[in-house]
Amino acid sequence: MRLKRNRSRFDLEENSMKRLPFFFTILTLLLLLPIISHGQFVIGAKIGSNYCWIGGQDFLDDLNSWDVQGRGETSAKTGFTGGLYLSVEVSKYLSLQQEALYTNLGGRYSYYTSQYEEEYMVESASVLELPFFIKPKVPLGPGSIYVFAGPEILIFLSDITIEEEEYSFSLDTFETVKTIVKIIEHSPDNSVVFGISGGIGYEYPGMLGTLSFELKYLHTLTEIFENYESNFSAICILIGYGFTL
Repeated sequence: MRLKRNRSRFDLEENSMKRLPFFFTILTLLLLLPIISHGQFVIGAKIGSNYCWIGGQDFLDDLNSWDVQGRGETSAKTGFTGGLYLSVEVSKYLSLQQEALYTNLGGRYSYYTSQYEEEYMVESASVLELPFFIKPKVPLGPGSIYVFAGPEILIFLSDITIEEEEYSFSLDTFETVKTIVKIIEHSPDNSVVFGISGGIGYEYPGMLGTLSFELKYLHTLTEIFENYESNFSAICILIGYGFTL
């Protein structure tokens, strides 16, 4: 399986577009500095699980080359996410939030090695997420409901691994046994990529701090491998708790 193919479809304009998320993040932080300096700070932690999948036509084409019937399918895999956040409460109706999260991304792919034999493959990678969110809020009941959206930087902390799930039937236990075999380990050409994320949440004030529940969507935008279309997407379910400084 080839994870990279030489293609010449990128020009100067497209390379400039890849830098836009970085410039947008820096410009946003500079414009918001006066607001941040007068806000109330909340520091906290959050933890949860994600349901992630792989995309990108080049990557899917290579995966489909493994399938003798040409009908392989991608599906989501579960992963872990968790870390710290710092929120600036600008007002009762608006806050700004910077996060640092450890996240496991990837996906699953099923394919046929013969007419009737189906195999499963799992891709995974560990990344550091650095999202910056704008969070408008609306009071609802004892707490507030909010939406959040913004750019984020993703830093790969590990190689991208592809493992094959092999299933066999044990005559001793009369059960199906799953075996994991690592078949590919590949370093990303770009260890830092940019993406977008956003979602909806609810926060509830407690005696010591604020409890929050969130549903978040994440998608990478810039190239992971040079001249090779591939990306990660994920839906995350998170619970957090923050303390006012």
